[in-house]
Amino acid sequence: AGSAARGFGELSASMGAGPLAERIALMRPQIDDSTATLERLAEQASLTGAALARFDLERLRQERTRLTRARKGAREELVHDLDRALASLASQQAVVERLAQTSSQVLARMESSTISIEGLLARLVELSAMTATGALEPTRVLDELADNLEGVRQGLHETEQITRDALDR
Repeated sequence: AGSAARGFGELSASMGAGPLAERIALMRPQIDDSTATLERLAEQASLTGAALARFDLERLRQERTRLTRARKGAREELVHDLDRALASLASQQAVVERLAQTSSQVLARMESSTISIEGLLARLVELSAMTATGALEPTRVLDELADNLEGVRQGLHETEQITRDALDR
């Protein structure tokens, strides 16, 4: 995404004055915001991955199995303590599941958004070449590309908020 953002800057700088250059310049804040959001999401994904690495799922499963068996034959005065231990294991499992789901969502959105930004740059390069030859009036296409970019930007912000909410639980 950073490479695509630099490509936007290079494309804009390489163009002379004109409506296409002006429209590309107007997209720059959205590109910068999207790139900054992707960087924050990458940090969140890294933190989420590190948090997930702290859990040993196999150990949690084994403990749950062991405690479930122990509870079946336990004396009445031990049942409450075993139930608390099982509830704690269930809580840990829920945390792992939330972290894994959040991580998957963030990584998928980051990849999708990065590819969308790269695709947008490719279309702008194409438009630049076509308008330079006078073969195209790019207004409609630029409007669509600007709308797509805004959709990417908003989607990234939504993902960032969803991630933040999930990690705050």
